[in-house]
Amino acid sequence: MDRDSIIYAAGISYTIFNHFTKDKKIFYSKDRGGIGSIAVHPSKKYFAVAEMGQMPNIYIYEYPSLKLYRILRKGTERSYSSVTFSGSGDMLASVGSDPDYLLTVWDWKQ
Repeated sequence: MDRDSIIYAAGISYTIFNHFTKDKKIFYSKDRGGIGSIAVHPSKKYFAVAEMGQMPNIYIYEYPSLKLYRILRKGTERSYSSVTFSGSGDMLASVGSDPDYLLTVWDWKQ
């Protein structure tokens, strides 16, 4: 995220932890199925949370404001196993889990 903070997922939540101040912010899955994958934009101004559950979404947040910026829908049936931004940050790739294993490349700002 920034040089003092990390983001990680565990089960149905993800945490932003500042290892310098020891401040911890915990957020829960919006789709209530858990967190499949997290990716940080190359600029560190955004991060993506790819969820699990029936027709899960990918939520893109601004950082450090934590405001919801975009919701990407219909990229997989049950769960995302991986999500990553391109090197330039213009595109986002996601891979679904069982049963479809769908690879989707998103123009996420559009």
